[in-house]
Amino acid sequence: MEIFSDRLKKLITESNLTQKEFAEIHHFGRNQINFWCNGKAEPDFKTLVYICGVFEVSSDYLLGIKEDY
Repeated sequence: MEIFSDRLKKLITESNLTQKEFAEIHHFGRNQINFWCNGKAEPDFKTLVYICGVFEVSSDYLLGIKEDY
C-alpha cells in the first residue's frame, strides 16, 4: 500500500498538479485522493485501471511489482 501511495503522489506531482486539481479534473473526491496518497485507502480495480491510463503506466508499476513504468 505504501508503494502505491508514494507512486501516485509522485505521478501527480510530476504532472504539475496538486491533489485537489487531480481530483477535480478526474472527478474524484478530494478526500478520496488524500486517502490514497496517504495510504489510508486504495482504489478499486476499475479505478486503478483508469489511473494507469491517465498516467500511461502499468498497474505493476503502481502496485510496486515493477520498478519501471
